[in-house]
Amino acid sequence: MKKILLLISIFISVTAQSQEVRLGQYMMYKPFINVAEIGNYQGISGGLYQRSQFVGLNGGQSNQGLNGTYSITDNSTTGLGVTNQMIGEGFVNKSKIMAKYSHRLQFNAENNQYLLMGISAGVELYNVDKSNVSLTDVNDELINNLDFREYTSPQLNIGFSYYHANAYGGLSVVDMFKTVATDGSTDMSFMDINNATIYLYGGYKLDLSEKWKMDLSSLIRYSGSSNVQVDINTHAVYNNLIGMGLSYRTSNELYVNTSIKCAKNITVGYGFEYHLANTSLAHKGTHEVMLVYALDFKDNTTLPVDSLLEFETTSILLVQADSLAQIAVTDSLAQVAVTDSLAAVKLANTPPDMDGDGVIDEIDDCIDVAGTAEYNGCSEEVIEDLKIQLAEYASYIKFGNGKKKLSESVKQNLSGLVDLMNKHPHTIFNIEGYSDSVGNEESNQKLSEIRANSVMQFLIDEGVDENMVRAYGYGEDNPIADNNTREGRAKNRRIEIQIGY
Repeated sequence: MKKILLLISIFISVTAQSQEVRLGQYMMYKPFINVAEIGNYQGISGGLYQRSQFVGLNGGQSNQGLNGTYSITDNSTTGLGVTNQMIGEGFVNKSKIMAKYSHRLQFNAENNQYLLMGISAGVELYNVDKSNVSLTDVNDELINNLDFREYTSPQLNIGFSYYHANAYGGLSVVDMFKTVATDGSTDMSFMDINNATIYLYGGYKLDLSEKWKMDLSSLIRYSGSSNVQVDINTHAVYNNLIGMGLSYRTSNELYVNTSIKCAKNITVGYGFEYHLANTSLAHKGTHEVMLVYALDFKDNTTLPVDSLLEFETTSILLVQADSLAQIAVTDSLAQVAVTDSLAAVKLANTPPDMDGDGVIDEIDDCIDVAGTAEYNGCSEEVIEDLKIQLAEYASYIKFGNGKKKLSESVKQNLSGLVDLMNKHPHTIFNIEGYSDSVGNEESNQKLSEIRANSVMQFLIDEGVDENMVRAYGYGEDNPIADNNTREGRAKNRRIEIQIGY
């Protein structure tokens, strides 16, 4: 039995040199199959995966991959990827280190129509080592006649992807170089498209309801060393948090996967591949775990969604603590025994409170109208009127599809907003950005953050204290209109200004 299992690993190792890993969760993070797709990610982002193939088979294949990207500009993204493929506990090892670059060409911002072009280049390290395998017969001719090589060769990938509204498609060519042995000690590398792996895919995103979304896609995978494989995929997402998917492969496999967004910028997925042919010894199932992350260190004013409630609560406590501290200091000073009677009278006097609402003028945003501490000395009626005015100013803020900067006309309409906010210097204003559902979900999330920060920075530049404003991005969450219509998408690309007590 040992020899049978070893022969299976040997057969796989002979063909593994020219085969790319058959990931199942590639639609969760498409850069793993197409370098151009890194252009859909802003800031610092990436993904990693662990794939354990041939579950239950001793010495089965395992694969690991790590991808990291950084957006140089709005249209240029660079990155670095590392992958490793191991068969038979070290019998075969193939590793790749690739530098990556993607550029975006925007055609029509209104319909989110753009083209991504990418290229990656690097080195491939290949090794076959029979010392890591326990052999029953060390004199076995089949083993000893194999070409156990170790080499380093160049490698090149190219890719393209196209997006238009809710539709997308992509083409990538992976592992374009082939290395062969010319004699006992020399290897030669050359470009060979016939040896490469080619991916062709396309899909369409549907908004089934306010909370449910579905992605229908198909992929064709061709490799010169194997048959054509076709995948048919369905993936549903609830509330942008939990995803469930099912895929069928013409190589007679069924793939199920699930994903969960465990933090604003981190999504974890798990997939299981089951081979439907009962006669297959090698395919007893494959486990796959994937993690996608997005960390934007460019702007430290944007907080994760999960910490929003904590931040707002902390803000309230800080304001209240500051007020209590001042009152406590005042009370303490009033109780100090001072021999100078004039000084004692001054210390005993409480700070002025013109409207007599218990909120001292120093922290009262409405010193001539009685209010409450909850509203920083303003009345509920004043706050309601403030909310209406904020909503009106927010309605002036419009972004074209894919646009990130405020136009000059919008800036002119916001001049009154600066004056309005400065009349409430102890109030915190939350700038909240939203997007429509056109295009990549992660890209829309980052786009909403950038838009919110753009508005916040404008207000600060115009004279609003930076401690009064906070920026948050919510991506495709909480749509207020139908994303399946042009008018609805325009309404969902919005900024809201909320009062954060």
